[in-house]
Amino acid sequence: VSILLKDWINCASGKPDVKHRVVLPMIQRGSVWAPHKVLDIWDTLLRGMPIGAMMASETIVGTSIKEIVKDGTRESSSGDISLIDGQQRTLSMLAGWPQGLVNPLRPVAIWVDLNDKAQGEYLFRLWVTTKAQPYGYARASMGGQSMNKLERSKLRLANQIWGRIDPLELWKCPDFMPWESKFALPLTELIAKRDNLKEFIKERLSSYIEALDVILKGETSQQVMKHSSDGCDFRPTYSEQVLNYFFRKSKALPENANLEKQISSLQCALNNVLTCEFPIIQVRKEYFDSQDSLAEDVNIDPPLAILF
Repeated sequence: VSILLKDWINCASGKPDVKHRVVLPMIQRGSVWAPHKVLDIWDTLLRGMPIGAMMASETIVGTSIKEIVKDGTRESSSGDISLIDGQQRTLSMLAGWPQGLVNPLRPVAIWVDLNDKAQGEYLFRLWVTTKAQPYGYARASMGGQSMNKLERSKLRLANQIWGRIDPLELWKCPDFMPWESKFALPLTELIAKRDNLKEFIKERLSSYIEALDVILKGETSQQVMKHSSDGCDFRPTYSEQVLNYFFRKSKALPENANLEKQISSLQCALNNVLTCEFPIIQVRKEYFDSQDSLAEDVNIDPPLAILF
């Protein structure tokens, strides 16, 4: 059977009003994909290329399962679907989907840069920010390669600006983008605003220009005030290095002609994501049972253990 990506995400995102919920059998490991692999899968989706099949099974009601969207285990109930193969792809897709995965243990944000050349064979310049690397990674030369952490000197500057803000709140600030990016927007917002993409991107550009202007003029940033640790009004004082960084950002803003072209390409790419579908291979739920009843040798592994 085949399923649309958006329907699969609804089932995996923990929404209460869906008929089926995608869960994990106890044999599944946790999220292990490196950030560059998360970008690889999103480049594949934006290109409209196939991402392979998932393997899933009906759960046996009452058995222990793990949730995708939160930590811990529970007993399975009617409507649960065990994801046998495809967890890493599903987690990566959730990270870029509106109202998808908000994992407090490993938050991830995907960004699309609309004013930079794509790395390697990617369709767009993509960035990723994580809880461990909230300001993003060093520039990658090619898709499919591991990404290096930001240099210490750049981390120190970033901490001067945003160090007191929680990552999930930081990524919403109008003056924040991954440190090495030029004009990058969260993929979650681009998908959510796909019906008015042009207007949304131009509004975000205007907000970004305004935020840069506030910083460069040395005025109090309302966004920083909002997320200050004590909630008090304060005037941030930036070093000359920080101001030079934001000055370079202001000089790297996209020109209208280039932005229009990128928006058109992005609209087509987002349509590829929305029409993406993939097959689900059904695994018989009996394979979750041990083979104690089928063989005298109790040391024989159940079929799923052999599969993995």
